[in-house]
Amino acid sequence: MKISMTRKSNLFRIMFLVFVVSLYSSAPLYANPLRVAVVTKIKSLNPTRQDDATSASAIIQIYEGLFGYDSLGNIVPILVKNWYVSDDRKTYTFILKDNAHFTNGTLLTPENIVQSIENLAGKESVNRWAVKMIVGADEFVDGKRKHIAGVTALPNNTIRIQLKYSYQPFLALLASAYYKIALYGDSTSTPAGCPNIYGTGPYVCKQFNDKLLLLEQNKDYHSSLNNIDKIEVHVMPRPEVIESLNNGRIDFIRYYDKTAPVTYESLQLIDVYQYSVWYAAFNMSSALGKNPNLRKAVSYAFDKQKIFNLIDNMGVPASGLLQEGFFTGAQDCCQQSHDLNKAREFLRSAKMLNNSVIDLLVCKSTPNAQGLINIFSETFKTLGLKYVVSSEEFEKYYSRRRAGDYSIVIVNHSCPNVEKLG
Repeated sequence: MKISMTRKSNLFRIMFLVFVVSLYSSAPLYANPLRVAVVTKIKSLNPTRQDDATSASAIIQIYEGLFGYDSLGNIVPILVKNWYVSDDRKTYTFILKDNAHFTNGTLLTPENIVQSIENLAGKESVNRWAVKMIVGADEFVDGKRKHIAGVTALPNNTIRIQLKYSYQPFLALLASAYYKIALYGDSTSTPAGCPNIYGTGPYVCKQFNDKLLLLEQNKDYHSSLNNIDKIEVHVMPRPEVIESLNNGRIDFIRYYDKTAPVTYESLQLIDVYQYSVWYAAFNMSSALGKNPNLRKAVSYAFDKQKIFNLIDNMGVPASGLLQEGFFTGAQDCCQQSHDLNKAREFLRSAKMLNNSVIDLLVCKSTPNAQGLINIFSETFKTLGLKYVVSSEEFEKYYSRRRAGDYSIVIVNHSCPNVEKLG
């Protein structure tokens, strides 16, 4: 049968509910086990060693963070039952759930959160950049301190995280695949190839190699479970993917060539398209990023409605995933926050030096990259700001992003690492 656009959309919603946020489903809609096909190797099931979307999609089934995403892309608490943010938005206090256990039976404690964040900043981590906004993280990374000063385990099942500066998407970062909480065992792997690392997630690794990842439900999970007892993730070459879907070997695929005129005779689940979502971030370690009036000037000058025009009004505004208090809603996000008079007022207060140049870093493979560059260029020109655009291939882009070699970076993610352009 041919797949209509409406059908594609519905199927994507099913995929997102099952594979990305599997713990929220309750209806018995799917094959058991659910057999998934991917075309790229799962590099690692260690949360501190993953840096690719395929590994992240597997990791979020095994490990959880303090926060996560629901099926609509909203940030929701996972391992916390309450939290507080200081007025200056630099101190976060989290009260953990009382009933969350790792899959080896160990009760989750604030000390586990501290250790997981320090593991993320450790020498073997490939994502040390993700802690750079935390107080004391630089000293820990440089080996000058044994612990990160800004991450503290407190009595009454409480954890406190202090930031060097207000970092607007911090809760979104805590919900990402980078900030997963893990308990490390004594050996590097089990006989079945699974890492000897325990999570609190809805699934447990039972077998892992270059061709197959087998996940089984965590029957002691602290929240509700869906009706899928097992998930098989098969790694296979692209030519085999469609054939495997047609012959019933696979129920769901994470690869689809939208240009291929393929008719699917027996379709169960297919990932036809993933939402592309963006956010733009200042380098808060740079002189430009540390200038709050410049940040406000660019934010007010940036016409967010043009983003929606760029993607045929199929987007949703940033306010849905930003922390409470930054924007009040979609109307505020897309209209009230675009104010050139306020932008110029803040720019005058910014007291920019004549030789200051904004370096906009963009990955060439980002969807609608040139359109985004045009919108940002127009914004800088409107304010009379000097700027350069660095449009890089992925490897160089990622290297520069990690090193903080930019003024503003455009980051694109597909679910589950949902961020928004704000």
